[in-house]
Amino acid sequence: MYLNQRCRAEASCDRGFVQPTIASLYKDKDVLARSRFFGSLYETFVNAVPRPSTPTGTKYNQVSSEFWNTTSAVLSGQGDAAGAVKALDEKLTRLSRGGKW
Repeated sequence: MYLNQRCRAEASCDRGFVQPTIASLYKDKDVLARSRFFGSLYETFVNAVPRPSTPTGTKYNQVSSEFWNTTSAVLSGQGDAAGAVKALDEKLTRLSRGGKW
């Protein structure tokens, strides 16, 4: 059976395992009647920031590794935060071809 995007989202809401990606569903009376907690998620949804995998694409693993290694080094006292962030920025700029992911 074919369901349009809204119907699929509403069906997912009913089952409670997927939060909808349609902002209006978080304020929809019918959806809220079935899943009341969705109303409290609206602000989170509209203010969400995508994971770095969205802009970094295939370089996500490299970016994640650089970020983790930099954070770990600072927290373990192997470098100062300001210098580490500057070095990380330079690495990420190179990885991104000058900031153009």
